Amino acid sequence: MVTQAAVDFLKPARLDDSVAVSVQLESLGKVRCIFNQEIRREAELLVRAKITVACVTGEHFKPAEIPEALRRKMQASL
Repeated sequence: MVTQAAVDFLKPARLDDSVAVSVQLESLGKVRCIFNQEIRREAELLVRAKITVACVTGEHFKPAEIPEALRRKMQASL
């Protein structure tokens, strides 16, 4: 679940623009992780964002540890 989002809209994109979205894992905790994202049109940076995501239970949305298999895969990208 997204718990925090900080987004800088630097330049507009048009409906027919081809854009590339990149995502990089900044930090990884037991329950929460932070992603840095960028949207570019060729080399031109359009949007920069920092998104915090928390793992929660499906039924009551209570904090839960990130499953170990997923955590190992995410850790490999740091």
